[in-house]
Amino acid sequence: LASYGSLRFDGASRIDVALVNDSSSKVMACEAKLGVDRLGAREFDSRFLAPCCTSHQGTRVRGSMPAILDRKLSASNAPLLARVDDRELEVEPTWILVVRLRVAERWIRRGRPDLSRRCHVVPFEDLVAAYGGRDPFNALVRELLDVDYFGAWLI
Repeated sequence: LASYGSLRFDGASRIDVALVNDSSSKVMACEAKLGVDRLGAREFDSRFLAPCCTSHQGTRVRGSMPAILDRKLSASNAPLLARVDDRELEVEPTWILVVRLRVAERWIRRGRPDLSRRCHVVPFEDLVAAYGGRDPFNALVRELLDVDYFGAWLI
């Protein structure tokens, strides 16, 4: 991320996957939380959705990426900007949270975290299935990252 009004982000504030729309010069953010433990609604709220605050004498945003993307920031109406290559692009208010199917199903049964309506929860397994299953998905990831991402997460 680059900035939010006059506030800046450090190098650790990165969007997991940024879907860039070149015609609008905007980005849709996708954040992945692919574990299965400690992701109940209340724990997710406390770990990832606590309101953001500032650090570095009020010049930088401090907070988790889900809280930032869900705009749990100060009341400013400033656009959230992401640095993509050498450009700064506006991050759309709508964003995607990718979680394991078990977690999504638990949220349906027991209650969803305090995410805004702008957050669309997508099960990781649905993405893999939509791409054609394990082998095509692994081939895509190997092409992009040269790692067995599916196998690393779904042991």
